Amino acid sequence: MMNRCIHVILFLFSTYLTYSQLSKKITFENYVTFQQEDDLLKQKGFFQSDIFNGTINADFWMSETKKCIRSEQKENYIELNWNKDQDDCDWVGLGFGWENWMGKDLSLINELASIEFIVRTKNGSTNNLPFAFGLEDYSGNQCWLGYQKKFLSQKVIDTNWTSVLIPLNQFPATENSFSFNNVKQFIVQCFASGDLQIKSIRIVPNLALNKQEVKLKQFQKNTFNNSTSDNQIGYYSLDSLFFNFSLNDSLSTIDSAIVYLAFASNPNASINRTSLLLSDKISMLKWVNGFPNDVSGLKLKLKNNKVIVQVSSIWLDRNLLKGEEIYGNILVSIYKKNKLEFNYTLLGNTQENAIKNPSNWIKLILD
Repeated sequence: MMNRCIHVILFLFSTYLTYSQLSKKITFENYVTFQQEDDLLKQKGFFQSDIFNGTINADFWMSETKKCIRSEQKENYIELNWNKDQDDCDWVGLGFGWENWMGKDLSLINELASIEFIVRTKNGSTNNLPFAFGLEDYSGNQCWLGYQKKFLSQKVIDTNWTSVLIPLNQFPATENSFSFNNVKQFIVQCFASGDLQIKSIRIVPNLALNKQEVKLKQFQKNTFNNSTSDNQIGYYSLDSLFFNFSLNDSLSTIDSAIVYLAFASNPNASINRTSLLLSDKISMLKWVNGFPNDVSGLKLKLKNNKVIVQVSSIWLDRNLLKGEEIYGNILVSIYKKNKLEFNYTLLGNTQENAIKNPSNWIKLILD
């Protein structure tokens, strides 16, 4: 009898994971540091995304002078230490031939992809990497791109794993006669001195570089009824986010409204990913004939030809402080006579995967 109960419990839990969170595939958060699906690249015919998986192999090389640079293999990452500011350290760096040094045709995806580093520091934090990134083709031509702060997906690189995204289309290929059609290797040149831990290097869709942003002003009166003082898309207080959706039609003719919400509660989750994580906050609110269906931590109200959505910091599992960045989206569906009439999202777009696909979420900046 006990075994049967256990089997029933396991079945129900498995069913919940399968059909919860809007029936979208969920990626466990300890699975290869939020590794993104690369379906977009495969659709273009590119299947050689993994440049480095954390383990040194025959595709990896490094400057030979150990006093200039050295690497140490850890469990699933390498730790680099370098110091170019010494005698006999004229060129310091490392390279990756990946895919057994076969030629790679990056011309298939160079306009829509980036090279992603998953990195962290051993101690402290920084927003600067003294690196230049290079690509070499099988004709011996190279093109180089220096590190820029905008390549960071977070504000800093610290002791947590984070990503550095280098757009392929920013490499100066034409002026260096470099061919994306037959790429030999990826090279990193190191300057100054430092240390860095590298978990993976791979080619990913550059969705994060096109991430749309919304700045939310601070709202002093954190009451739901007073959150519509002007036409701003949203506001924030210490404990809530407020969003306004101005409707194109009279509220008196609306039968119902359904609001879908999706937000990332984990600030370290990749913003390129196309799958939901267990930490992502997903919910739905309904308004039918004047009776809002509020959920704990969420409220929905119609007022002055607007849909007003309040999201509490408790529901988000996030602090709401000036300078914070939060990723998410809201989809408002308006119905008349049981027929869908309008869809609204934070930026007015109506893409099909505004909620289910995190790569379509908006960056909310608490200004």
